[in-house]
Amino acid sequence: MTRPKAKNDDLAFSLQSAIAKEHFSSDVQVVSLPALTIRPYAWQELSIVAQNDFQSLSQFDAVFCVSPIAIEQFFTLVEQQSLILPENMLFLCVGTGSQSQLEQRGIAQSRIVVAQQGNDSEALLAALSEQPLALKKLLIIRADTGRDWFKEQLQAQGIAVYTHAIYRRESVVLNAEQKHFFTYLNANTTFQWLFTSSESVQALIPSLYNLGVFNHLFRDEQSQGRAERIGHQFWVIHPRIGQTIAHVFEKLSSKNTEKMHLTISMVGAENQQIQEAMLKHIHNMG
Repeated sequence: MTRPKAKNDDLAFSLQSAIAKEHFSSDVQVVSLPALTIRPYAWQELSIVAQNDFQSLSQFDAVFCVSPIAIEQFFTLVEQQSLILPENMLFLCVGTGSQSQLEQRGIAQSRIVVAQQGNDSEALLAALSEQPLALKKLLIIRADTGRDWFKEQLQAQGIAVYTHAIYRRESVVLNAEQKHFFTYLNANTTFQWLFTSSESVQALIPSLYNLGVFNHLFRDEQSQGRAERIGHQFWVIHPRIGQTIAHVFEKLSSKNTEKMHLTISMVGAENQQIQEAMLKHIHNMG
């Protein structure tokens, strides 16, 4: 599990409990290995422009929080600074998890625009096109890095879009215990990896690669064309993350991914969907 610790904990506990209930081998372990830490910006770290925009939220027709973390940090700022949320403000989000989080914050379902199919900006844009919304001014809440595609699409429609980063993602450095764990694993160990962002891939895979964790991903001439047990199953919640995995391995190894035992599969973003996919994979591995 490579998500930030707070997001890992619930899934890790549930998955470990399910593994015990299914009477799998005691050798099956659920490991929380956050690739990123979330570092919120304090109010005084925000630009004067950002502070002014937050203090006059009534100027915006809608707010788009790009992730559950963005929702959490936005409402933390609202509470800490006693910011006023207009009663008619719309909230845009991606995924039912973000929708549930907004509802838990007291936002009525009628004020939430969410993509019912897909969990990316493309799906959200499609959902917007199906609703008669007269958006003139939108505020996007995000981390310090991310795609500008959605912003550009709305600007092309004549909508004024303001983007403010209220947190940043920092790569986690593996500690001595984690390095020891991966260095001395049994050579026949099989893995399931969960990556929910391209940034987590870029932060974690190079460190593990340097420890030799992925050595047997690479075919030698004698193994070409021979069916082999695949030791690494990568689960991703979006095709772009899978593309990032392939790109990172190509960059690290200077080899085409066709020369690797890369198995990358899509999975839903919700914990239950992830758990079901992982348990099924364990069953299939025998």
